[in-house]
Amino acid sequence: MKKLSMLLWAIWLSSFLVLGCSKEQKTIYSPVDGNIPDQESRNIIITSTKGKLLEYKLKANYMQKFDNKNLTIADTVEITAYNKKGEIQTILTCDKAELNDMNNTFIGIGNVVVTTENAILKTEYLNWDRNTNQFYAKNGVEILRDNNVMYGEEMRSDEKMTKIEITKVSAEGKLSEENIDW
Repeated sequence: MKKLSMLLWAIWLSSFLVLGCSKEQKTIYSPVDGNIPDQESRNIIITSTKGKLLEYKLKANYMQKFDNKNLTIADTVEITAYNKKGEIQTILTCDKAELNDMNNTFIGIGNVVVTTENAILKTEYLNWDRNTNQFYAKNGVEILRDNNVMYGEEMRSDEKMTKIEITKVSAEGKLSEENIDW
């Protein structure tokens, strides 16, 4: 009886090991959070035109598009926007971007740099409302203009960066008396 129970135990253990380690097991793949993009692209360039006018070029190393959320997420992004004369108006670079087609907004995250003919903005977070052509930056901003540097906590500006509002401002540079408007 003891030999029989040992034999049954040995058979059960070996069948468990053989079946448990079988290479024929089917694996079911499913996303953990259900966020599978509708489209994925690598090393892309998107050119947008309005009639014969070039509006912007968007370059990204990697992009995911989620149709049901009207959301596009991109990594290592560069956007070059052009004016009506076909000249470069704005260059924006960032580590990550989120484009919401429904709200017509662009969010740049990480090492955001916006260059216009009027100023250069550096920040970690930028929200660009394309409906109003307004920039909103937070988490620290640095603005370079005419060899002067302004620092602040948050910033709001038009997309050409001609009218800029900054909170908690400090600055480095030189001002002449005619530039001071009290």
